[in-house]
Formats: sequence, structure tokens, C-alpha cells
Amino acid sequence: MLGDGSTGLNIDIGTPERLIFLEAPIDLMSYYELNKNRLENVRLVSMDGLKDTTISRRLYELLAEKEGLTDINLDDAKKLLPILANTNFFELGANRELITLAVDNDNAGLGFIEKLKKKNIKFNIDLPPLENNQEKMDWNYFLKQKKALDLSQEPNIGSGTFNRTSSSLDSQAVKEVPQPVEQVQPTFPTNAQLHFSITNPQKSIRKPSYYKAKRKELTKIN
Repeated sequence: MLGDGSTGLNIDIGTPERLIFLEAPIDLMSYYELNKNRLENVRLVSMDGLKDTTISRRLYELLAEKEGLTDINLDDAKKLLPILANTNFFELGANRELITLAVDNDNAGLGFIEKLKKKNIKFNIDLPPLENNQEKMDWNYFLKQKKALDLSQEPNIGSGTFNRTSSSLDSQAVKEVPQPVEQVQPTFPTNAQLHFSITNPQKSIRKPSYYKAKRKELTKIN
């Protein structure tokens, strides 16, 4: 990422084969965020306005890099674009794809496009789309709109609410909860008597603290 007062900010993605020009650094960063998955071998350039001299210089630098040249004459760089416009340079193969203007979609941006067309400069155009009767749009504002739309379409999972329509409920089988089966309880006589006997040879273990009942006391219990 490079930039200076006369050339503006620029970002290389891969080995640059073409140039995309934007008006401001914030538009450059927004354009990159929106298109990063499809950008390759390109240089994004901020013109810090609408400057055909910036286009001319950056094009000069790119062509010099392809030829392996390191010395750049800034005066020649500024004159390159109008010189090429008077030749068939932009009609040859990949040269048609060298320049893309991704300026703001407003009167100033559209006017700049028409200005370059009249100079016989060939380029591609990539403008942020206008929506809902908007009169102008830049890449930063377009990115903000897209993020807001993406957030509004996310499922509301964390809020703990989930709405179902009645039709969706009707389409599902209602599961019946099994009811408990009534069990018949065995009946016992209410006047049942307890009977104690000492005639059984098997007796309980006797401890010293136990009280030994007498025979006449047991007959009273039975």
C-alpha cells in the first residue's frame, strides 16, 4: 500500500495487470471490501478527486513496470494519456481492460466520464448502483447500506423468540401424552388382627436391653 500527495493512495492485489480508479481513499477501501473475493492482479488507485493526470501517471508507471523500467519521467507520465488516445493503443487486446473508472455515481462522476470519452480515452466503468430513486451514490455509502441489509436479514437466534405460523403448526402431527393407567389397589380387611406366637421354634435374637414379655401379657395382646 503506497501513497503520496500527488498520486494518492493505491493498493496492489497480486501482480497488477490493470488499474481501477476511485475518487477517495475511503471509496477505495469500501470498493475493496465489496469486491475482494473477485479482485486479482489489479491496482486500486485513489485519485483524491477526479484527476485525469493521476490516471495518466499511474498508467505510465504500470506500463513501465511491465517493461522492467525503473526510471520514470513525471512530465512524460502526465502527457501519456492524451498521446495514447490519439493512437490505436486502447484497441489492442488486453489494453482495452487497462483502465476502469469506479467513481461516484453522481453528476461530478458522470461528468468526468463524459470528459474522458470526448478525449477518445477507452476505459471500463464500474459505478455504485442507485437505489430507491437516489440521485447519487458512492462506494462507502453503498457498503454501509449492504451491511445494514445483511444484518436485517440475519435470523434472530439469540433473542430467544421464534415465531411460527398457525399453518406450520397445523401441518405437524399432534403427539398425545400417554395417560397413566389406573391400578387396582388390593383390598385389606379393615378389622385385621395381629397375632403373636411363641410356639414357633425360630425366635429373634435377644439382646440384654430387650424386655422379655410374660405369657399372660402376650395373651392380652391376642
